[in-house]
Amino acid sequence: MFLLPAQEAGFAGWIPTYAIKAGVSSASESAVYSSLFWSTNSAFRIIWVFLPLSATNKMKIVFLGLLTISTLLTLLQHLELYQLLCITGPLLLGIMTSVLYGLCLTLSIDNGFSSTTSNNANFVLANCIGETLLTGPMGYSMKIFGFQSLIVIILVSCIASNLSFHHALKSLDTDKQEQ
Repeated sequence: MFLLPAQEAGFAGWIPTYAIKAGVSSASESAVYSSLFWSTNSAFRIIWVFLPLSATNKMKIVFLGLLTISTLLTLLQHLELYQLLCITGPLLLGIMTSVLYGLCLTLSIDNGFSSTTSNNANFVLANCIGETLLTGPMGYSMKIFGFQSLIVIILVSCIASNLSFHHALKSLDTDKQEQ
């Protein structure tokens, strides 16, 4: 679970550094990319609420979207289209990560299970750990392996999140059948 907030906070926090290292913007102008991320993220937190889909179906769309977007960003990076990456990355990842927190809290309810204070506290704790433990290493890997490693980390974490989500859905289906 802690990979999701790491993708959100890590990308938003490190995209200005990425833009500077890629030669896309100066230090004083680079904050616009983080602003772009958080602006779309904030706007789409509201928009996602009104989409008439179950939490599970929204999560499927989000995880597939994150995987597709991170693959696109990796391709843009390979083609050295850094300016395009620095614009589309914050916009698209901001849209897709905006819904994750709320949907993860409602996923168990959507699948017929009760939501308890203990389960919600564990979820919030996993998010806090993810934001804390993984965003620092993202920056450190950019220092060691170069700024391009940020996008590779986002891609790998999206793949891992997607696999984890599908495993969780299978577990929920198994638990439903046992009841």
